[in-house]
Amino acid sequence: MLSPAHDSYLRYPTLHGDVVGFVAQDDVWLAPAGGGRPWQLTSDHAPVRDLRFSPDGEHLAHLSERDGAPELHVVATAGGPSVRTTWWGDAHIRVLGWSDAQRVHVASSVREPLRHRTWARAVPLDGGPAQRLPYGPVTALDIASGGGVVLGTGFGG
Repeated sequence: MLSPAHDSYLRYPTLHGDVVGFVAQDDVWLAPAGGGRPWQLTSDHAPVRDLRFSPDGEHLAHLSERDGAPELHVVATAGGPSVRTTWWGDAHIRVLGWSDAQRVHVASSVREPLRHRTWARAVPLDGGPAQRLPYGPVTALDIASGGGVVLGTGFGG
């Protein structure tokens, strides 16, 4: 259970229905959005960031440094092991959201000529290859169910 004695910061919140996901003590936690006792979803004790619920709320995508560099992991919200889905070793990777219940959108500079320019990719949960999306260098991405696309393209110097 979370305790003030551990000096934890609650970070990277994400909502789905009446459940909030967040990072504390280098792990992923869930809690009722209206208040109540949280429960621990992962126990990797490694830096975690960029949580995003799947559209159906059945999974949480997140970046974990469990194995060294940040990599995309997915964990079932009902519990179970966190499954690593990338092996890129890209310090610039970010979770952007989900395209559907089977693919996570990430921004990554893997296989790109400039390490600080990230492209959106759709990473399938079944272990298949990631698909580079055709939007050019991006820092943020949201695709509406009707097909509309919003891109963030702000890069630092």
